[in-house]
Amino acid sequence: MALDGSLFNVPDTEANAAAFGRSCNQYGKGAYPQARAVMLTECGSHATVGLHLGDYDEAEIHGAYALLPKLSRGMFLLYDANVFGGAYLEALNAKGVRALFALPSTVGLQRMRNLPDGSYLARLTPQRRAVYPMQQPVWLRVIEYQITDERLGEPGRVYRLGTTWLNPGTAPAKELLVLYHERWEIELVVDEIKTHLRVQQKVLRSHTPEGVRQELYALFVVHFAIRALMARSALQAELDPDRLSFSEAVFQLCEAVADERGEPESAGQPCRTQRLLQRLRRHLLPERRLRINRRELKQVYHKYKPKKRDVPPPKPFEPGERFEEFVVIMVRPEGSKLLAEATPLVPI
Repeated sequence: MALDGSLFNVPDTEANAAAFGRSCNQYGKGAYPQARAVMLTECGSHATVGLHLGDYDEAEIHGAYALLPKLSRGMFLLYDANVFGGAYLEALNAKGVRALFALPSTVGLQRMRNLPDGSYLARLTPQRRAVYPMQQPVWLRVIEYQITDERLGEPGRVYRLGTTWLNPGTAPAKELLVLYHERWEIELVVDEIKTHLRVQQKVLRSHTPEGVRQELYALFVVHFAIRALMARSALQAELDPDRLSFSEAVFQLCEAVADERGEPESAGQPCRTQRLLQRLRRHLLPERRLRINRRELKQVYHKYKPKKRDVPPPKPFEPGERFEEFVVIMVRPEGSKLLAEATPLVPI
């Protein structure tokens, strides 16, 4: 499972502005009020099973707490540094949910014991000024690693992942590094809803807060229905759901609805459903390659566009290359402070 949030522009009305709020900076207020949606999504099928809608100023951690009832024992939850919280980890442990997350750079941990796979055990202690206070210290397993290819990140920078899966025998460090990249599937869910399902419409239609909530829930319900059909189609052919195209599925469903409009239900309905499932996998996507992370700084308030016409695009990865081939797990001495840059690191 993956947990993340996204902002949706809503019509600029007084009611929406009062209910959701908007961004602002030294140049003035934002063009539209914005509603923040926090989603709980299954990475394999892209099915969103939990949704919390809040205002622009609400932190994602509040939505994460609201979605706790949707989590159950045996789930493995992935999220980024914006959702990090010690009390939230306590709540996940109480429900029997393991977590894998990016550690914020401001969190300092004491290395307690090195583990054979290059990770180490550390203890997170309660903080007095936390919004959600911890009751007891929480044990974490931390993985520090570096990227060897600039197409994937910044070479020389130490990245950190934390997990409540403490046994390296059942979850080796490199397997967790690869698995964490599945969290990006929730970003594709946001793209499917905003770009393909809404046909790149930048602003929702509803002029009232209740209408905005109804419209957003409707979008996610429709997306869930489409993804459920795609998962069913992929299961029949023993395919990874990633190989099915979401835009192709939307087209095929629209065609099927148009063909059956006005026709009464008949005994041939299961046959039509089966034909639809077959059409969903008619044009399969190629197997995924590694994504390229081009290092560029955004110039939001720049008078002139940056001249990048002469910059060649990065070379794409080969189909057989995998992420674990470009990472090196770093090891510090036991008892060292995590934020101490002067502490030597040894690659393994």
